[in-house]
Amino acid sequence: MWAASIISPKALGYPSLFQKHDEIVSTKNRISLSALLYRDTSHWTVWINGQKITPDHQDNLQAVLIEEVTSQEVTFSWTPSNSTQKQIITLRPGQTMDIEDQTKTEDQ
Repeated sequence: MWAASIISPKALGYPSLFQKHDEIVSTKNRISLSALLYRDTSHWTVWINGQKITPDHQDNLQAVLIEEVTSQEVTFSWTPSNSTQKQIITLRPGQTMDIEDQTKTEDQ
């Protein structure tokens, strides 16, 4: 069983739970994993580029697919527009991947 205490980000003056308004940047070519809540393979929630994603609601991801979620990390796949070969990356909470230059960074 899991429990969470939620305060509306708007009540705090922020448009997102994880980002201040002036910290939001274009996420078109980035995948940022802000948080991960994991119960089992069928019950998890991740926050990707500021969007809440669950096993039943992954339509916000657009071109990126979630291949696997574990208690520690999320594995994604996508096919770049200039290629036919699928790319795979794994991120832990607090990491961001720049899709264009294939660099992974730790969020500050």
